[in-house]
Amino acid sequence: MKDIKREVISNAQTSTPVLRAVLPSPEQAREKELSTNVDEVSSKLQAMGHDPLEELARAARDESLSLHQRSAINRWLMPYRYPQKRAVEITGKDGGAIPLVLSRDDDSL
Repeated sequence: MKDIKREVISNAQTSTPVLRAVLPSPEQAREKELSTNVDEVSSKLQAMGHDPLEELARAARDESLSLHQRSAINRWLMPYRYPQKRAVEITGKDGGAIPLVLSRDDDSL
């Protein structure tokens, strides 16, 4: 297991250094596993010329599937075609306030 980190800690009772293995948290291990698997699977699919998104889109239009199945596929595909809007923070220089200058042009009245 190459992900194991080792650290030396001192034993408070004997002042003897103890070698302890520090394992990654389950979340860290799973995240690394997923990212490795995603890259590997993506490469293999690309080498095969297979596009899963295209296949899902084709299945979503397949009338031999139930309405429930086609709806589920379409709900899954929807964010790719219509991404949700996200809030964006706008700030001035160095994250500060945006300077606002108000002026009045008497000629426009």
